[in-house]
Amino acid sequence: MTSYLTPSEAIGFLPDTRSDTLFVIGFPTRSTDPVTPAVLAFPTADITTLHTPAIAKHIHDQLPTGSNADLLIVVVGDRQEPRQLPHRAAIAALEAALRPAGHTVAGCYWTPHTQPGAILRDYREPHRISAILPTTTPLDLTPPLRIVADAALPWGLPFTDRGDTIPTRLGRFARAVLPLLVRCDDHTHDIVEQAIDDATRGEFPDNENGFAVTCALRDNTIYAPLLMPSVDLDLRRIEQLWMALHRGAVDRTIRAKLAALIAASALRRRARHFAAYALAHATAAPGAGALGVLLQQRTEGVALDRELQHLAARVAGSRP
Repeated sequence: MTSYLTPSEAIGFLPDTRSDTLFVIGFPTRSTDPVTPAVLAFPTADITTLHTPAIAKHIHDQLPTGSNADLLIVVVGDRQEPRQLPHRAAIAALEAALRPAGHTVAGCYWTPHTQPGAILRDYREPHRISAILPTTTPLDLTPPLRIVADAALPWGLPFTDRGDTIPTRLGRFARAVLPLLVRCDDHTHDIVEQAIDDATRGEFPDNENGFAVTCALRDNTIYAPLLMPSVDLDLRRIEQLWMALHRGAVDRTIRAKLAALIAASALRRRARHFAAYALAHATAAPGAGALGVLLQQRTEGVALDRELQHLAARVAGSRP
């Protein structure tokens, strides 16, 4: 018989730590799996040095072979600012990376500690606040276990309504004034580079800088180099930034450019189906036709990087 746990009960199962830590709890969904749920801990200071595929592989390797597990991702740390919900991009990317292995991320939460009464915030719906409740009876951890949470929500996936919509929380005055302040100068380049650096560390920029990035993309000298970001960066996490900005942008031209950036990144990761899906939203973007040709020709590796560099140079020299 299947046992059901609420997120509060499952999080109460974690140790109460004084250091900021990202926990992944795996609950076996088959009766042949071990009784004790798997608990993996990643100090948040290490998140900036770990790539999404490496974290996902480590989690998969620690779960029983052939096990489809319900997973909870929980950030515990009282030194973090709760309103910021740290490592949003990293967690969204991790959720997307775990899905192909057959694991279901049932929920993503932040809490200052794991004792009863602690505030619990939901990454998928940041305005949802609950609390960790005291356990009145011993937990039944006999497999199979299931988490009663929001596993069906497609948070972290591209082109959906859910997730952080960075620019949409700005007031009308800010929306009118900010585009006038964004110019093609060193300051604008700094804003864009900082947003990318934040994304590779698992953070999104604040609303104003997020909106400034979308405004800056109107200029092809800003947009074009982003078709070919440094190979040292985690492409999946940068894509999460483009996805969030795409969800929040209202300008069709900007949305098309963001979709093209996602397609170019997906091509470099050899995620061809994802690239094709993104290109369907990028038809009006400069360079989208060339990206489609590269997709059809199955260009990869050094040849793809060379073609993207040529494409970026052509787009940078074209009119916005």
